[in-house]
Amino acid sequence: MKLSHQFVGLALLVTLLAAAGCENVEWNTPGSGKETHAKPKALFALSSMHTVTDKTPPTLDRSILDTDGETLRFQAGANETVSLQLILDAPPPGLDNVQLLFTPVTKPNLASEAATPASLPASIFTGYRMLPVSVRTFPAWFLRLADETPTPAGYYDPLVPITASTGGQPYRLAPNERLAMWVDLTIPRSALPGLYEGKLTVTFGPKRAAPARTIPLAIHVLDYVLPDASPLRAVGGFDHRNLLARFLRRNGKPFAPEELDPNLPELKPGLAKIRQLMTLAHDHRLDLFDRALRPQLRRDLHGKLQLWWDHYDAIAKPYLDGSAFDDQIGVKAWPVPFSDTWPVPKYYGGVGSKHYEQTVETFLTQCIRHFRDLHAKPDEADDDEEGESANPYEKILFAWPCRQAPSQQAYTTFAQVARAIDAAAPRLPILSTLPPNPPKRTGWSPPANFAKTFDILAPRTEWLDPNEAEKRLRPQTPLAGVWLSPGQSPYGPNLTILASPADICALPWLAVKYPCTGLFVPDVLDWPLDTSAMPADAAERLFYPGTPVGLDAVLPSVRLKRLRRAIEDLAALRLLQKRNPAVAQTLLDSMVRYVGLASCGDNYLDPKIEGWVHDPALWTRARHLLQGEVADAIARDANLDIPPHRQQARKVKWTQFRDAVSRIRVERIRAHIRPGELPMPIVANNTTPGPKADTPTTKSLRATIELELFNEHPREVPCHLRIHQLPPQWKSIIGEYDILRFAPRQERTAKLVVEGFDIPSTPTGKMPVGITIHDGQRPAEQAQKRIAEIAFLAAGRFNAPPTIDGKLKDWPARSNNAAGGFRLVGRPGQKGTGRAKRQTHVFVMQDKTHLYFAFRCEEPTPKSLRAKRSNVVTYQQLLAVGEDLIEILLDPGATATGPEDLYRILVKANGVSIQELGISCQPRLGASQPVPLNAKIATGRTEDAWIVEIAIPRAGFGDEGKKRFWGVNFTRFATPSNEASSWTGAERYFYDPKSLGTMFVPPAQKP
Repeated sequence: MKLSHQFVGLALLVTLLAAAGCENVEWNTPGSGKETHAKPKALFALSSMHTVTDKTPPTLDRSILDTDGETLRFQAGANETVSLQLILDAPPPGLDNVQLLFTPVTKPNLASEAATPASLPASIFTGYRMLPVSVRTFPAWFLRLADETPTPAGYYDPLVPITASTGGQPYRLAPNERLAMWVDLTIPRSALPGLYEGKLTVTFGPKRAAPARTIPLAIHVLDYVLPDASPLRAVGGFDHRNLLARFLRRNGKPFAPEELDPNLPELKPGLAKIRQLMTLAHDHRLDLFDRALRPQLRRDLHGKLQLWWDHYDAIAKPYLDGSAFDDQIGVKAWPVPFSDTWPVPKYYGGVGSKHYEQTVETFLTQCIRHFRDLHAKPDEADDDEEGESANPYEKILFAWPCRQAPSQQAYTTFAQVARAIDAAAPRLPILSTLPPNPPKRTGWSPPANFAKTFDILAPRTEWLDPNEAEKRLRPQTPLAGVWLSPGQSPYGPNLTILASPADICALPWLAVKYPCTGLFVPDVLDWPLDTSAMPADAAERLFYPGTPVGLDAVLPSVRLKRLRRAIEDLAALRLLQKRNPAVAQTLLDSMVRYVGLASCGDNYLDPKIEGWVHDPALWTRARHLLQGEVADAIARDANLDIPPHRQQARKVKWTQFRDAVSRIRVERIRAHIRPGELPMPIVANNTTPGPKADTPTTKSLRATIELELFNEHPREVPCHLRIHQLPPQWKSIIGEYDILRFAPRQERTAKLVVEGFDIPSTPTGKMPVGITIHDGQRPAEQAQKRIAEIAFLAAGRFNAPPTIDGKLKDWPARSNNAAGGFRLVGRPGQKGTGRAKRQTHVFVMQDKTHLYFAFRCEEPTPKSLRAKRSNVVTYQQLLAVGEDLIEILLDPGATATGPEDLYRILVKANGVSIQELGISCQPRLGASQPVPLNAKIATGRTEDAWIVEIAIPRAGFGDEGKKRFWGVNFTRFATPSNEASSWTGAERYFYDPKSLGTMFVPPAQKP
């Protein structure tokens, strides 16, 4: 039976990663159901490039679907692994005896081939059950990258082998339960190139004559072999104490000793877990090291420090020489067992003391000598003819002296310890996770010449200057340079559970682009010593303990699988770089653009959001092109002919790929209205958005639209922008803008101007202007069309002051005084409208002495509102988190040049307010201070909304309060739906004066 369309599906869920400690997650173990004989409600297949949750709907995944609409197709070289995901939804009665079965795959018999076709055994398949991790809240970086309002869901990540004695198949599913399975297809090194056919079978129901769904497979093995050695040093750390505490018990309590004695019987199961973790990571092209593994410290009869290495060597040596691994390749980097916390400095006079420096010298001298002796044979000399060490262990050793989070004290400690290391072992590379030139807003000030105290730079991406990479490379020191470390998106890709497959793919590619020496993940476990919970702050957890599901084993994660996929892609890219560097560079530049501080926009706290391609489908296209180009390049090296039809097909794919990844990207649109140059006609009523025509300052309204553009094309192109849609009675002043020579991979800003007399009255207070963007590389009919929403409102007039009571009963209707249509921060509109689910409606009024603002915040579950009774707000990436609140941002006269010039009135759902000039947040965005605006504020609630009323005396603004044109924006943070939205639709953050809309305050005359 072949798999029909309704059972093969695609889930294109583009979701991007957490600042460490921001997800709120729980691990859900699978349920169980009663014995049933029903059939699956749905069965569908997805490629590995799609995020799967318990809410992913069944849809077609054409990236792995063959032309017959039934067969799943894959391509890979030898020694390469491809993966797929199978999702089965149980019917209401539940489902039992569910199993996934594999068979060998064979090359079909052809007349030109031998009678017996080549085959690959069923062992090329490895299956896992994916378990969901519940994510209920989302970090600020995720909101900045969101295409739409994020929905709480179970994100599949821990992987349990289907062969496991506990938690393995056959499975019994509860009513409507989802079974998600991950399947690896590993092509052996010895596999012959060509097309192989096989099948996967999913059985269910009674054990006798169980019904089944058969899924045809087509696997195209390409004619190249990926090398066993990783193309990039991918290094990760872990703490054996966290690992052992999950699996070992002594007297009923977790047993996690500081020192490891391999001869201790009760430790042997723990050492087996360390071996399993190390080999599991190595098999996924990631080399690990134990951050807490140490030799024993002893004193001789004269009190001199001595190191005893027997236990250390018994554990570490198999990983150093590769004997622990099937490929016999040792780890690529290994830290000497030394840091600022061990040996414990206070026992030796403290960091910076002479006694401590002498201790460090003695300690490291013994370390270096030991690693040299560990490898050397009795008849080998210590050094080669040129005086350089011939010991391969010394080429992988480095020191990681300070493992503290960045702080001013961390800089001081690092400099002191690094100085002692350099004096004791000048050839030992030193690793720093502290940036040498931190952004000023961090408040850190490194000591003088700090950049010279280390050889390896591996800070989190939000502090990394990628330009450091090339200038730190030193051939004589293989480990020297920048090691790209995950951190906060969108500064760079992260490895959190919310990281999209595209994020993980981009990480090693960015490391090659700059170029970096390797990847560095400080803690791949992030398991707490407290075994009662697995908390949400597991930023880079690539492995899970099997204990929650009754397994005495370390489990891999989906993220680990995707990281291996990305590193294997990089291995193919390295093969192509050697044979066709121009094509390799085109692929690299097409998929990744910038990382770290190179992504900063208006300021350090404003990272741009398009540092790499986020569409998983484009990564799949790039991978297929890369694999094909490698196979062709190797064929040319062997003087083999490439069939013309294959060359033509490749050209078509390249054309489609370039069309998809190369365009003029609009990074940001900002617009505002100011007085124009034309006389405004006299109007009879007092609700006109402009001033009365008989005043000497009569002007029309002029709207300026700024578009920040980025040229994704690999070449210089022309760019033409044109306004194609305007409201009635408006005309273009600058209706077209030309960039004759737009340099590749560069940014430009285009400005368009329109003028008119009246703003169309809308419930949202926005005037749409249509803009066409044509890059000269496509037909005119394929030009991009964007809508710029120009936010404008006019303060209505109260005949009598309202009562500020949070009820809105005395607010009359006025024309053009309403703001609505709040849009999400981030990349809204790419998948949907970009509108917030919880909409906010704002009304603005005035009288002679006050400005009045009323907010109606839609909230279907008022009891879920969260607000602390303090005037402190927590920020992440300039977004408030953890509380429901609104903000008014005001710029009287519209003259602000930075955030410090803006007035802000912040009101929490419980009525607590902040009134200030500038934006008080951490890290600091600029100067801020409380101001005595004396605003009167009241909040209220209804069954489906919460209300804020604000009355602000104009006198609080001084002479600026008399201005007619104000910059203004209204923002809202809604915790129940994880939304940060604003009236003007600011894309990256709210506190940029150029992202404000316009408020006109007409003279407050009596009616």
